[in-house]
Amino acid sequence: MVSKFDPAVIVIIFLAVVLPEKTESAQDFRALEGQVDEMVRAMLACKPKISGVTLAVVKDGQPIVQKGYGMADREKNIPATRDTLFQIASLSKGFTTTLLMKVLDKLPNVTVNTPVTKILKGDFSFNDAQLNQYATIQDLMSHRLGLPSHNYVRLKDMTRAELAGLFKYIKPKGEFRSTFYYNNIVYGLLTYITEVLGGDTWENLMSRELYEPLGMSRTTFAHALEPNETGVAVGYQSDRDGQLAEVPNELSRQWGKLGGSGAIMSTAVDMTKWIKFHLSEGKNGTGHRVMSSRTIRKNHEAKVTMTSSINKYITVPEFPTTFVVDRYAAAWRNGYYRGLETVSHTGSTFGYTAILMLYPDVDLGIFIGLNGEDPSVFSRTALQSFIADLVLGYEPWLNTTSVCTFPAPWKETRPSGRDGPIKKDLTPTKPLDTYVGQYSLPLYGALDITKNKDVNCTNCLRMTYGISIWDLYPGALPNQFIALGKGAVRLWNAVSVMFNVPSGKSKAASLQLLSFDSKDPPTFSRVKPQCQDGCKAHQSASDNSGSPLFCTPWMTTFLSALFFMQFIF
Repeated sequence: MVSKFDPAVIVIIFLAVVLPEKTESAQDFRALEGQVDEMVRAMLACKPKISGVTLAVVKDGQPIVQKGYGMADREKNIPATRDTLFQIASLSKGFTTTLLMKVLDKLPNVTVNTPVTKILKGDFSFNDAQLNQYATIQDLMSHRLGLPSHNYVRLKDMTRAELAGLFKYIKPKGEFRSTFYYNNIVYGLLTYITEVLGGDTWENLMSRELYEPLGMSRTTFAHALEPNETGVAVGYQSDRDGQLAEVPNELSRQWGKLGGSGAIMSTAVDMTKWIKFHLSEGKNGTGHRVMSSRTIRKNHEAKVTMTSSINKYITVPEFPTTFVVDRYAAAWRNGYYRGLETVSHTGSTFGYTAILMLYPDVDLGIFIGLNGEDPSVFSRTALQSFIADLVLGYEPWLNTTSVCTFPAPWKETRPSGRDGPIKKDLTPTKPLDTYVGQYSLPLYGALDITKNKDVNCTNCLRMTYGISIWDLYPGALPNQFIALGKGAVRLWNAVSVMFNVPSGKSKAASLQLLSFDSKDPPTFSRVKPQCQDGCKAHQSASDNSGSPLFCTPWMTTFLSALFFMQFIF
């Protein structure tokens, strides 16, 4: 009979229990990678609108999959790899809030609960007394302001300080702190706040405070890429004929200038480091603490309830399991999958989509980036669910057939797609001169309507706003035109343009862009000729609002009064 302290027993226990467990785990992960390979290749084969995939899976602090699939560049036949840069779209928001909270940790008198108006003093204000008094950094990070998106204001060039100056024109449409209104330009405001508090550009702060300490050496910004930079996945989007086309670089650069809402590009290797950083609550790959664990936990902590379109698709009893996202933190969505808490976010921009899923209780993280189209997040959701099941030891409820049909066969859905064909032979309601002119809105600035000089478009107008150019074809409704984008916006869906022509008048008084914001469609008023010709010289010196149209506040009021008085008297 041996003693319970016999060294031989200890050696046997170590060899029989500890070592075999590690060997089996490594074998399991190799088998898992093979199953993931098979699933991703099946998905690419049946989803021609997805060109390439980049993928990272981290379990217990170790990368178990880091790979690229498909094509980064179809024209040049360049495959996607684990080092290929993909735009991660709104996953950038998590970087933005993490950076800002790291900056706040260094400041003694400013917190996430500090009102924005106490940070951005001077001329900054919201268009609401309650927001001016109470809206905090946390409210911005959690989309609790109730502000409509007005995302297309980004088509015009402006500084981040000028963007901040536009918030005085945006009227709330939802209740403060009780409604979830997702808003990209609010994250542009957070970018500017970070610069004000950090004393440097957002890009420099991001590189110094996060990229460098985490060793994310390839991660960069869409608006900072050189035109011919190598190792970058091309963004693809369907054209009007349904064919996958390359997203114009000009649009990607313009959209990235806002910064914090969606500018970041990264790789599977670097996103592995980002996952490990968050799952370890603030440490880098060497175990060095980069941020306090308390701050990381606050970053993930839910602040407002929300709904997600995916909730109606993966729910028992229609589906084998339930995946719900129902709360929003600071650029992280809280929910659960198979009973496990999840911290996640998705991202979609022109030509790219992404998803990041964290399962903190089991130390699991999954990142998926695509170049191409993934409407309603179906492909990303299906792929991450399959991978999570494999890692967690469940029998996957998806396979190489159902990944192509998801959410069918469990639930049918209408496919989303492009506009139908546009009729180009209709006659405008009024002569084209009725609509020609410059129109304005303080939030958006100048919009020009001119006659279209294309000989093949005799009944057409041309609309120019910022970097965007549109051909306007007469629509079926009175004084309606359908705008088809050109150049940077040539792959966008059509936009309905409705002109208001007062009875008995020869000129349109205003136009409305119904597609620019569903909750608050912007209405542009015609600019009087004298302002167009006489005020431009001192426009930049007298207008600090960020709008290039209105010469001075008193001139705006005076001209508006004159304009509307003609319809009263």
